[in-house]
Amino acid sequence: TVIGTLNEDFAIETLPGDIFQLGLHSWRILRVESDRIRVEDAGGQPPTIPFWIGEAPARTDALSAAVSRLRETVGRLVAGEADLVAGIERAVGWAAGEAGIPREAARQLVDYLAAGQAALGAMPAAERLVIERFFDESGGMQLVIHSPLGGRINRAFGLALRKRFCRRFNFELQAAATEDNIVLSLGETHSFALEEVPGYLASATARDVLVQALLDAPIFNIRWRWNANVSLAVPRRAGGRKVPAPIQRMQAEDLVAVVFPDQIACAENLGGGEREIPDHPLVHQTIHDALHEAMDVDGLVALLERIERREVAVHTRDLPEPSPFAHEILNAKPYAFLDDAPLEERRTRAVSGRRWLDPASAADLGRLDPEAIERVRAEAWPDTDTADALHDALVMLGFLTEREMRGALAVPEAPGALDGQEPEVAGGGPGFVPDHGEVRATREAAKRVQEAEPPGCGLASALARAEPLATLIGERRAGRLAGGGAGVSPLWVAAERALDVRAARPDGVLDVEPAPGTVPPASPEDALRELVRGRLGGLGPVTATELAAGIGVDRGSVRAALAALENEGFVLRGDFTGSGHQGIPRATGPATPAGTRTGSRRRGRSASRSASGASGACSRASTATRSAVSAGRSTPSSPPTTCASCSRGTVSTSGGRDRPDSSRSSSSSRASRPRPPRG
Repeated sequence: TVIGTLNEDFAIETLPGDIFQLGLHSWRILRVESDRIRVEDAGGQPPTIPFWIGEAPARTDALSAAVSRLRETVGRLVAGEADLVAGIERAVGWAAGEAGIPREAARQLVDYLAAGQAALGAMPAAERLVIERFFDESGGMQLVIHSPLGGRINRAFGLALRKRFCRRFNFELQAAATEDNIVLSLGETHSFALEEVPGYLASATARDVLVQALLDAPIFNIRWRWNANVSLAVPRRAGGRKVPAPIQRMQAEDLVAVVFPDQIACAENLGGGEREIPDHPLVHQTIHDALHEAMDVDGLVALLERIERREVAVHTRDLPEPSPFAHEILNAKPYAFLDDAPLEERRTRAVSGRRWLDPASAADLGRLDPEAIERVRAEAWPDTDTADALHDALVMLGFLTEREMRGALAVPEAPGALDGQEPEVAGGGPGFVPDHGEVRATREAAKRVQEAEPPGCGLASALARAEPLATLIGERRAGRLAGGGAGVSPLWVAAERALDVRAARPDGVLDVEPAPGTVPPASPEDALRELVRGRLGGLGPVTATELAAGIGVDRGSVRAALAALENEGFVLRGDFTGSGHQGIPRATGPATPAGTRTGSRRRGRSASRSASGASGACSRASTATRSAVSAGRSTPSSPPTTCASCSRGTVSTSGGRDRPDSSRSSSSSRASRPRPPRG
C-alpha cells in the first residue's frame, strides 16, 4: 500500500531501522529500494531522523522589519543604562509588557540579544549590517554577515558574494544563508580586510553576478526540473505509471544539455568567461523563478544602493570565537546551504564555541591580553644560542637589526646609554624592568666592553667579536649592512639573504658576498616583499611603520609589500590590540594603515584564541597551543592591528626556505625565555 511520497535526497540517505514521521504517524524503514521505501508501523515511537529536507518559504519583508525593530529597541534599552544589569532589567520589562510574553521568556530573549550586541559591538538591524570573522579548528576562517533582512535577500546576497570570492581567490566557497545570517567558509589562503567586503558587490552589476552565481547553485537544478515537469518537457507519468524520480532527474539533465549546454559543460571549454544565457523560455523562466521566488534580487540591489549612499552602516568585527548571533547559521540545516556540499563535509562543523555567553562575558569576547600577545611573539622568535641557530634565524627573518642582535648575543649597550635612563638587559624590551642584580651585571659587562674596545672602534666591533656571530663572520656566512642615512639601523644579514637585502636597500654597504647559487630577486619590490614575509614570521603583530623602520625603507613601500602578501593569502588584517568597534559605511582600500599591525597568521590564531581560553571556551584544539597564550583581554585604547598568514607547521618564505629545525624550540621554553629587544 502506498502511504505517501518522500524527498529523494531524504529517501536515499535513510537506513533500515530509521524511524521517521509522515503526517501524524511514525514509520520504521525496513528496506530502501531504487524507487520506493518499504516501511512498517512504528507503533507511535518518536522519530530518530529529521522529517524532511526541502525548500520552505522565507520570512516576509514586513516580518523582517518587525524583527529588526525589536532588535533595535532591545539594544537601545540595554545600552541606554550605565549599568548593564539595569539596562537588561529595563528591556525585560519592556519586552514582557509590549509582547505580552512571560517574564522568563522575555529574559531569555533580552539576554540573547544583549550578549550578541556586546560581542559584536553593535546590534544587527535593517539599517546596520554587522560582519564578523573568526578562526575555525582547521586553520581556515568563517565570515558571518548578520543581516536580519529575510532569507530571500540573504540567499541572493550570499550567492553573489560567493561568486565574487570565487573570482577573486579562484576557490569555490561553502556558503549558507538563513533569515538573519550569511556564512562563507574561508580557507587558509583567503586574506582580506573586512572593510573591503561591502565593496565586493556593486548595485550596477549585482544582478548579472547573481545570475552567473545561481547557475552553479542547487537552486537552478531544482527550479529547472520543476519547470521541465510543468511544461511537460519531462513527463512525470509514462505508460500509465509514474516515472521514478531518478529517471526524471536524468531526463531533465539531458534537456539542459540540449537547451543550455554551457550549464553542464566542461570548465576547460568555457574559456574562463561568463556563461551566455540562451534565449529559451524554459531557461528564462527558471532564472526568473530563482531570482524572484527563491531569492529577492530587487531587494538585494536596493540594499546595495543604500550601502553605497551610506544609508546602511556596515560594522566589522574580528573575534576569537563565534558570537552568540553566529551560532544559528553555523548549525543551519541543509535547506540553508547555497552549495551542494553535504552536511558531513561542511567547514562550519570545524567551529567550536561556548553554548552560552552572558552579556557581561560577551563584552570581552574580542579583547586580547597584551601579555598573551607577547607570549605568542616569544614563541615565534627563533633560537640564537649557537652559530647554526643564529644563521638559521638570519635566513628565516631576513636580517636582524643592531638592537635585535644585541639582545640575541647578550651584548649590552654602550655604557653612556645606561646613564640617566632606565636600564635594559638582553631579553628586555620597552617597559621591561630588570632587578638590581641584572642592572649591575649589565653595567659591569658594558664597562668591560668599553675597556676592551680598541680606540676608534664602536659597538659594532663588540658585536662582531661576540659568539656565535664571530663564527659566522669568520666563515663568511653573515655580514653587516651599514649606511642608509641618519636614523637608519645597520642590519646583520646572512649570506643567503644578501641579494634580497641589497636590492631592498641599495643605499647600504654590505660586507659579505652572496652565498653561491643564490637566485637574485626579480625586482626590488620582490626583494622587499620576501623580507617582509620573513620578518612577519618571527615578529608577531607589528605595525607597518615598525616594519619600515626596521628595514630602513619608506612606509609606502612596506604597505605595497603587505598588500601583495595579502593578495597571496599570507597577510591577514585583524584587530589584536584595539577595541575593533568601528562602523564603516563604505569599504576602504587594501593598503595597511600606519597604525595597523601585522604578524604571523598562525600566531594571530593563537593570540585570538587566548580570549576564549581565558573565558573557559570548549575547544577541540591542542591544549598546548591554547595554554601557551591563555588569558585574553586588551585595552580598548590600543591601536588597530593586523596579523599575517604563514604556512602551518613551518614559517616559510620565498623559494622554499623553511624555518630550520635548529631554530625550533618548545612553546614552554620560548615562553619562559626573555624575548630579545626589537628595534
